[in-house]
Order: sequence, then structure tokens, then C-alpha cells
Amino acid sequence: MKRHASLAHLSRDHHCALVLASHACRHQNDQALSDPVLQRFSTDWTQKIHPHFLEEERVLLPCLRRQGEEALCAQTELEHEQLRQLAAQILAGNTRLFPQWGELMRRHVRFEEASLFARAEQVLTSAQLQDVRTGGA
Repeated sequence: MKRHASLAHLSRDHHCALVLASHACRHQNDQALSDPVLQRFSTDWTQKIHPHFLEEERVLLPCLRRQGEEALCAQTELEHEQLRQLAAQILAGNTRLFPQWGELMRRHVRFEEASLFARAEQVLTSAQLQDVRTGGA
């Protein structure tokens, strides 16, 4: 889906999240994750996915809240928190939660692309979209 240039970097981040989520969902019957799989999860989570959440929460969601989009923002924050909690548990050794994390991440990305970003493109002004693009700088 073609995104407004100001949201394109956030949309591109979703590719990494979806690749990792697909990988997680393929581990449905695994009792333990191999070290390389766990390392990849740790790296992608800490270097790519979690920073993406923080950027959305710091820049995009406040802009949407000012436009009255509280329900979308609340759902985004709830899902971010659920994914954070699952990630913390996985990294602490409860790797059986990896498929659950993957399924939630898939649903979350679909929600953001279809609802959150689509609504942002409809209701945010050019200046607000530029703030999203520049990280609120």
C-alpha cells in the first residue's frame, strides 16, 4: 500500500516486524528456541521494533490524539504494551510465548496499516505529518 511520505519510514519498519512474526508463528510446536533464533529476536526487538513503538508513541499518537482519535491511540498503546510484556517474557526464557507474540504482532501490523496509518493520512495536517516524518524535531 502506498503511504504518505511522512509515514513511509514507519510503514517500512513493519516489514521487519512481519518477517519476525512469521518466523515466530512457524515455531508453534517448539518447546525451546535455538540460540540463533532467540538472538535474532532479541536484536530485532531491541534495535528495530521497540524503537519503532517509541517513535509512534512519542510523535504519531500525540498528533492523532489532538485530532480526537483517542480510540485508535488507546488500541495502539494497549497492543504495544502486550507485545512488550510478551517480549520481556520471551527474553527472560519463556520461549513458548514466541508464537503468541508472532500472532499478536501480525494482527498489530495489520491494524496499524489498515486503521492507524490510514486514519493519520486522513486527519493530520501537512504540518503534523511533517512532524511525524522528522520525529517531532
